[in-house]
Amino acid sequence: MTFSDTIFLFLFLPALLAVYYLCAASIRPYILLLASFLFYACGDPKYFFLIAVASVGTVAVGYAMSHIPEADRTKRRVLLVCGIAANTGILIYYKYTDFVLSNLSKLAGSEYTMKGIALPLGISFFVFKAISYLADVYRGKVQNGKSPVHAMLYLTIFTQISSGPLARADSILPDILG
Repeated sequence: MTFSDTIFLFLFLPALLAVYYLCAASIRPYILLLASFLFYACGDPKYFFLIAVASVGTVAVGYAMSHIPEADRTKRRVLLVCGIAANTGILIYYKYTDFVLSNLSKLAGSEYTMKGIALPLGISFFVFKAISYLADVYRGKVQNGKSPVHAMLYLTIFTQISSGPLARADSILPDILG
């Protein structure tokens, strides 16, 4: 689904706005998170599980990092590196696997049939936002929010998942928290 689809314009967005404004402010982040996951599932259902697991994993690393004292920089740094490596690994796999394997096969003098790995919707934006979030948590600019839902909403909000703009967690999360 894209923002110009008639389903988005005449069904998804009006229904979301109606539910959003009819519900209490305390559950609005949950509604937006659910809508973001629904938007992603409609746009690319086969990669919904990937984005869900990646966002839960990233938020879990951020949550763990935010609960380690600032003085224990080694543990915090290890978590930061692991979180960045996991997210970057996702991006590298989906964007560069065919490219690297086809070039390696040419160097080896063999034929490689490209797998044609499809790029998940907005994966680059998601990965860069995840890295930004982890870096902000590491530097202490962002706590993990009132709940992990706020951090997951920052990562997956449907208005930015497919085309950005990239915005730092410390500038977006205060707006999400209200």
